[in-house]
Amino acid sequence: MTRQREKDKLPIIIEAAKVIFACYGFHDSHIAKIAKQAGIAEGTIYLYVRSKEELMIRLFEHQVGSFIAALQEQLRSIDDARAQIRCIIQQHLAKLEEDPELARVFQFELRQPNLTIREGIAPILRQYFQIIEHTIRLGQQQGHFDPTLSAVLVRKLIFGGINEVATSWVFSQKDYSLRSQGEPLLRMILKGITT
Repeated sequence: MTRQREKDKLPIIIEAAKVIFACYGFHDSHIAKIAKQAGIAEGTIYLYVRSKEELMIRLFEHQVGSFIAALQEQLRSIDDARAQIRCIIQQHLAKLEEDPELARVFQFELRQPNLTIREGIAPILRQYFQIIEHTIRLGQQQGHFDPTLSAVLVRKLIFGGINEVATSWVFSQKDYSLRSQGEPLLRMILKGITT
């Protein structure tokens, strides 16, 4: 029973970290603030993570991991690669619009030059990149996308486009829907990569 209760605190800690990182930024966030937000003792956090950097990595793994699982489930029911790219863009933008604190953390705090964090999030980010690259190769096989284009380069175009649209939205007053930017972005990308 005690062990189960301890396991149940990790999601609370991750959620509190997201709120504090979004509010104060990574560098000005302290474990004590996160503990207070989570309603637990500061020492309890150290039962789950060794450092603030590890907590940021766990936040990223948790959020992106659940996003990837849901995205893969949706993509399984879509045969056309163009529709899959639409789904990827729409779901990415929807995830960030539904959770502005998460959007702020992802768009700003994960850009820092902290090597520990960059290396820690690389494996889960690579999984997302592989999904996009697989979709591009599928579109090339289906005859929809230019087969002479590098799937890695096209993935950078797609991810970079999503990233820039999301960053602009986070910087803005959020007086427009982030999701509404998905279709124009999709049209531009498809015009550039279709045969």
